[in-house]
Amino acid sequence: MYQHESVKLPLAFLEEVHKLWSRVDKEVYEGVFDFHVVPAARNAEKLAKLKSANIELVVVAAYLHDIGYIGKGHMNHEIRSAKLARKILQKHGYSQQFISRVEKCIVRHSTSQKCEQWTIEDEILRNADAMAHFQCLPYIIAFSVKEGRTLREAISWLSTKLHNDWQLKLTMPEARTLVEPCYKAAQELFRSMHRYL
Repeated sequence: MYQHESVKLPLAFLEEVHKLWSRVDKEVYEGVFDFHVVPAARNAEKLAKLKSANIELVVVAAYLHDIGYIGKGHMNHEIRSAKLARKILQKHGYSQQFISRVEKCIVRHSTSQKCEQWTIEDEILRNADAMAHFQCLPYIIAFSVKEGRTLREAISWLSTKLHNDWQLKLTMPEARTLVEPCYKAAQELFRSMHRYL
């Protein structure tokens, strides 16, 4: 399990999270934890340090932001993820205020719409999640094919997804700077692949 420099999370919490993600690996697609969740948590930690935000809050939210994929898939996963996060965090003795803030971050991570009540932590999780999409392109292409798309469809879908993430979800200049090389590489990859597909 990944150790964070800036925050020490309870071992029992991390073990439970890892166990749940192992279930997602079996039910949805292998590698979600390693190739998406851990990068999102690392990104959240980096951005929180840069923005002097609540590091523990964004790292915990990152570990749980997609846990709602268990058994149900993508549609409304953020709502299911927030509900599961509440149960897990209550079990591990987190305060109600902390739990409510984590839930809000999780629910808001999937939307491109921003509201005035958003906190810096909400924005960090949304950006950290989008950053992870750019950092693990081969995994996301494989995941898309596993969902039933052809390779051509997967590349087209991912090209659109990354464009939307860049335009709508990456709202922090710091996040854009960190993943800009990945974004440029992805654009070139898609340009070259479209010539052959």
